[in-house]
Amino acid sequence: MGSREWGTRGTRGQGDRGTEGVPITNYLLPITHSPLPIPHSPFPIPHSQIPVFC
Repeated sequence: MGSREWGTRGTRGQGDRGTEGVPITNYLLPITHSPLPIPHSPFPIPHSQIPVFC
């Protein structure tokens, strides 16, 4: 039973956090840097990976 509970919680925890966590972080970044990505359209694309890791 212990292994089953851990598996269920781990799968749900990672899935919920991963699915919701990624979009939330991406949305917050573009909103805060909304005026910057407009003029620096080519820069935010390659730099998109940097904020994601942070």
